[in-house]
Amino acid sequence: VKHILGAAAHAARARELAADGDPAVAADALAWARAHAPAAVTTVLGRLPAAPAEGGQVGEYLRGLDGALRA
Repeated sequence: VKHILGAAAHAARARELAADGDPAVAADALAWARAHAPAAVTTVLGRLPAAPAEGGQVGEYLRGLDGALRA
C-alpha cells in the first residue's frame, strides 16, 4: 500500500509544511488524490492488506487515503 499511495501522502505532508503547517492544505491535497485516483487503484488496494499503523503524520495521511479509496 505504501508504494501505491505513499507519493500522495508525502506530497500532502510537504504541501502542509510549505504552508506553515496548515492541515487544510494537506486535506486539499489528499482530496485531490482521492478524486483523481483511477479505478485500477481501488481494485489493486482491494487485494492488499490495509495500510500499516506506523509512519507518523505521513502514515496517518496514508491510512486516511487508503480507507477513503476502499470505502
